[in-house]
Amino acid sequence: MKKGIMKERTCDGMKKRRFFSCVLFIALALTLAPCSLAVEVVQTENDKEIYVADYMEFYNNQSGYYSLAKEGYRIIIDVPEEYENLEEARIAELAGDTQKEILTPSVARGTSWPTKTHDVVKDGMYYFEGSTSSYPLYTNYAFVGDYGYVAGFHNRSSTYYLTYRDIYSTPGSLFNPGEVEYGAYKSIGLNQTVIEYFTTNSTTQRLFFEFLDPCTFNGSIAQFD
Repeated sequence: MKKGIMKERTCDGMKKRRFFSCVLFIALALTLAPCSLAVEVVQTENDKEIYVADYMEFYNNQSGYYSLAKEGYRIIIDVPEEYENLEEARIAELAGDTQKEILTPSVARGTSWPTKTHDVVKDGMYYFEGSTSSYPLYTNYAFVGDYGYVAGFHNRSSTYYLTYRDIYSTPGSLFNPGEVEYGAYKSIGLNQTVIEYFTTNSTTQRLFFEFLDPCTFNGSIAQFD
């Protein structure tokens, strides 16, 4: 009889020890878990993305998110209506004294792609806005001067997505841009901002962007620093 009681007590003790060990393990796991769940990291086969639902989380930690972009992450930020003016002011502050340029429709230029270059090292940041309902828009210039460029686009529309792609070309003639490489089309949602880094093979390889219609947006392009 005593042996049976001792066996039951032993089993009860082992169960209690296992229970407390399990509780301790869970507590340690929670302690070691990341403190902030403000961002959702989504990695696909071809790229990495960070989605920021809390605009003020991004606004108060901009340098950290730009550092992540330099590591190859595409940063997508929600900009609710109450923060629209703040986002516009943030972009303008980044541009500093840079004059904002209105993107000229390709039909007005007489050619689809930009034929002039903007050296981001010598000429500084390129700050722009564009809007179209019936034809794609391209940056007025192709960008040169560095091996890396940071681009930020803000979709001002609450109706349609902003779809864009990066295009690379080697120096050529007016109607022959040389060797051309196309990036994949990417989109951001309504009232969102995207921050992304792009790299080139040389400081003379040209980089420019195409924006599909309909769209209304603004943004900037600067050297990799």
